Amino acid sequence: MKTLKALMILVFLFALPVHSKTINITLLGLIDAPNEEEFNKAALYFSIASLKNKEKTIVAAPWKLNFIDGLKSIEYNKLQNKKDLKKILKKVGEGLSGEDTVNFFIYGHGFAAKSELKPETSGIVLSEGKLRHKEFENLVWEYIPFGANVKVIAPYCFSGGIHELSMSRPNTCSAAATDFRTPSTGENDIFGTSNTYASKITYMLYSQPKESLENLHLITAESDFWNDRNGRLSSMDYLRRLFKTPPYKKTQGFIDRLFSDYPLKTNLYNPIEKHCEGLDKNAMLEKEKVTSLIEQTREIVKKIDEEGVFTNKKVPEFVKNRYKNIIKRYSDNFDSYLKLYTKKQNDYQFFKNELLDENGNFKTAVDYYHQMTFYDIEREARLTFSQLLYFYRLKEDVKLIEDLYDKGDVYDIHKFERLVKCEQK
Repeated sequence: MKTLKALMILVFLFALPVHSKTINITLLGLIDAPNEEEFNKAALYFSIASLKNKEKTIVAAPWKLNFIDGLKSIEYNKLQNKKDLKKILKKVGEGLSGEDTVNFFIYGHGFAAKSELKPETSGIVLSEGKLRHKEFENLVWEYIPFGANVKVIAPYCFSGGIHELSMSRPNTCSAAATDFRTPSTGENDIFGTSNTYASKITYMLYSQPKESLENLHLITAESDFWNDRNGRLSSMDYLRRLFKTPPYKKTQGFIDRLFSDYPLKTNLYNPIEKHCEGLDKNAMLEKEKVTSLIEQTREIVKKIDEEGVFTNKKVPEFVKNRYKNIIKRYSDNFDSYLKLYTKKQNDYQFFKNELLDENGNFKTAVDYYHQMTFYDIEREARLTFSQLLYFYRLKEDVKLIEDLYDKGDVYDIHKFERLVKCEQK
């Protein structure tokens, strides 16, 4: 009888539902004075979003940030070097099971990869030393239980290297502000206004704490023209690896790589070079030259919004829905993108007339500061044009997905779909 009771208790215990838990961890690297306010702000938004969801919240930083004392539920851990990080992840992992979730927000200053063939050698600068993305990947594998869900938001320079973790580990996905080749820009524009991917994505999470990683990244990137959409979700990063398109397309020969300290950065995207053979590549600096192209793009987008962006019937609905939403937002925002481009292009023309002579050279009286200001304004005109004609980059992504379902094997398709589903949670 006692044996029967014991068996019944065991059956009951195993039948109880397993309640998984979520832990949200901010990892801050080196904090320098010019960026201290920005780093604090982004960490605060991420932490409050976690507290709104009533989830365990950890902030690991070189020192105790000011807001932590005012939010008693936050656990602070000192993070100055790799040894500290190892202790933090070991402690976190001891209380986790394969059913749990860990969300990382990693912020600071990034550093470049050693070679374009080794994106995992990029990473983040700590107060004491550096942490390569490959080292972070190894620590997650060592201390976070296999099967646990892991998501990472990485908004620093060369942050695309973080996707190495998502490529190797199940139930793991990531979002980065830029690719492994390229610095993240936009911490401050030329007028001193904070426009970071980090503060935007964490503020969106603060406002909508249940939002998916997919929407957090995509909607943030749509308003972050400074990074020229070089940052991606792990699913699209995977396809670019698979088909060896930028940033994974080789740009250096063996000898160049041998004598180079880091990969060539990704060039600004120029839709004119790829899609308008008869048009000068700098035509976007003179709006009247590209007006017909802009209006043609507007009409194409309207038509696609009605008919759908994919022609390949093998593409599943949950993937198609991502792009239906992207096209809808793009169509809705087209006029605001055009307004911003027009303003930046007008600014460029004004400064060009004020600072350059008839031969296109700076006038004698123009000092270095005004020269740099002019180059910044020119860059912003190019970037906002790239944002306005994002549709052509979108077509490249769609082609990669359709090629996957035409040419990819079962493993490739499964991995892509696994990443998308993780990002949509």
